[in-house]
Amino acid sequence: MTGTDNSVKIDLYDFPIKLKNEGETTVRAFRLEVEMPNAYANPTHSSVAEVRNHNRGDVTLYRRTERELRNFVLYPDDTSDYVLLLDYQLLHDQYKDVNESIKVLVYSDDAKVSVTEYPIGKYRNKDRMDQLGLS
Repeated sequence: MTGTDNSVKIDLYDFPIKLKNEGETTVRAFRLEVEMPNAYANPTHSSVAEVRNHNRGDVTLYRRTERELRNFVLYPDDTSDYVLLLDYQLLHDQYKDVNESIKVLVYSDDAKVSVTEYPIGKYRNKDRMDQLGLS
C-alpha cells in the first residue's frame, strides 16, 4: 500500500514490473501485457501503455515492448530495471471479498513465455485488514 484517501475510503497500491530472463539466450525483443481488473484499476492513473480498444473483457489492458526502452537487452539470469510502473486501488468495502487477479503475460518476440497471475487479495495491507476487522 502506497497511499490512502480515508475521506473516500480508497487505498492505493503500486504494481511495478521487472523482467527476469530465465532462459539461455539473450532477450532483445519482448512484449509485456498486463490485464488489470477494471474494479481495481485506478481511474486517475494515465499511462501511455494503456490499450484503449481491446477485446479482453472487463480489464484495463497495458502493453509495453522493448521499443519504448532504449537499447533494451536482457542477458540470461539477469533481471531488468522496471519496465512498467502501474498502480491499482482498493476500496475499503472491497477488502473482504477480493477474488480477482492481475494477469501479467510476457512474450519473447511473438512467443508467449509466461503467464503469471497475482491475486489482489494476497497483497492486501495487513494493518488495513486489522482496522477493518477482517484479520
